[in-house]
Amino acid sequence: MMELTGDIPGLLRRCSPLIDPSDGERSVVVSVVEGIGVRCSVERDCRVESYNYTFRSLCLDTSDPTGRFHARLWLLEQGHDVGSEDRAEVLAWSVLSVWRGGKPLRDVVGKARAGADTAQQAVEDAALLARGLALTNPDGSLTLPPLPGGAR
Repeated sequence: MMELTGDIPGLLRRCSPLIDPSDGERSVVVSVVEGIGVRCSVERDCRVESYNYTFRSLCLDTSDPTGRFHARLWLLEQGHDVGSEDRAEVLAWSVLSVWRGGKPLRDVVGKARAGADTAQQAVEDAALLARGLALTNPDGSLTLPPLPGGAR
């Protein structure tokens, strides 16, 4: 799954669920100090502990509904209404695309058709990806188009 790091300006906010990619530990934002980092709380053995982190060291936890809502809210604040989209991969791709100067994912369409010519299907799939559409694979996973621009 794509990681939405805290260094995307305005993405992390109070109550954002977080995950530390280095150890998988989950926490929640208590407060945000713009341009510096976040104060987080972690519950361990029925005790709440607080820590300070830099933005880059944490990722928004899009496996959590609140994390997905915060991704949608960030997109809306950037002028992109993605409606009720709630798939973590689609939201993460859209946030990264907009952060890099692109647009959110336009839509997700079906991929394989029974009895379709595989060579023709590959050409059609490539055309859909080039138009900014994601594809649903037969197993339910998604094929996402390339992100715009280089890595940030």
